[in-house]
Amino acid sequence: MKKAKSIKTEVVRSIAMISDLHIGSRYAICPDKFKTAEGQWLIPSSGQVSLNNSFREFGAECDKLKVDTVLVDGDMLHGQNVMENGVGLSTSNMDEQIDMGITVLRPLVKGRKLLMLSGSGYHKSVRGMNPEKCVCDGLSGTWLGPLGNVRFTPSKRLFNVHHGQSAAFIYKEMLAGREMMFSKWAQGSGKLPEIDAIVRGHLHSFMHLHENRIHYLQLPCWIAFEPSKITLKLYSKFQPDIGGVIVHLDSSDRIIPWHFLYPCPTIAGEISEQ
Repeated sequence: MKKAKSIKTEVVRSIAMISDLHIGSRYAICPDKFKTAEGQWLIPSSGQVSLNNSFREFGAECDKLKVDTVLVDGDMLHGQNVMENGVGLSTSNMDEQIDMGITVLRPLVKGRKLLMLSGSGYHKSVRGMNPEKCVCDGLSGTWLGPLGNVRFTPSKRLFNVHHGQSAAFIYKEMLAGREMMFSKWAQGSGKLPEIDAIVRGHLHSFMHLHENRIHYLQLPCWIAFEPSKITLKLYSKFQPDIGGVIVHLDSSDRIIPWHFLYPCPTIAGEISEQ
């Protein structure tokens, strides 16, 4: 075997990008322990402990790679799951979900810039306000709302970020390809500036496409498979990718995404031997 060689580049900015933490769900990342106002302790399951350990590993990578900014691309909180009367929740109290979200994110964002976006309207759950913004404000972050067009200075690269709305029934690459093509159309007609990277969450799976002068990043998530009316229709399709992405911007203004994926614990659907 040939000896491995190191390829060096001067990194100017490093941004950790995460999405879909769904805090408040029994199937998602959560604090190691959380005490309610009534004094009850919410203790994570073994699957949630696995997710928490992976999140700490990702945090250690962020430290090692000198990440300066954390971007959270929506669905920070799970909400009240009103369509299923709160099934699958650790707590339906949105104040508690907000506090849990702050507790989980605080170690990762300490000493770093925090940018947050809103997620799916369904998970917001509360009319007239967004509990995810409360998490952002509680950590002194910058709230971008439903859409961010961001340059991480001194880079000139433009990142178009939102949570994502539509879905691809089979090939998510087709959804990404459409967005990349439409961005070029809008640029060519003078409606938009040149977009260098499109960043989306929502699908709970990882993908990175790179074409000439444009990247597409589909971010993984921090929630295991959650049984619901939608996901049980296609059980295999909805098995998620767990993890995050660290995007480096180098001195040549290249976009260099590094993905960090972790084992997905089985919280629902463990094998039963009878």
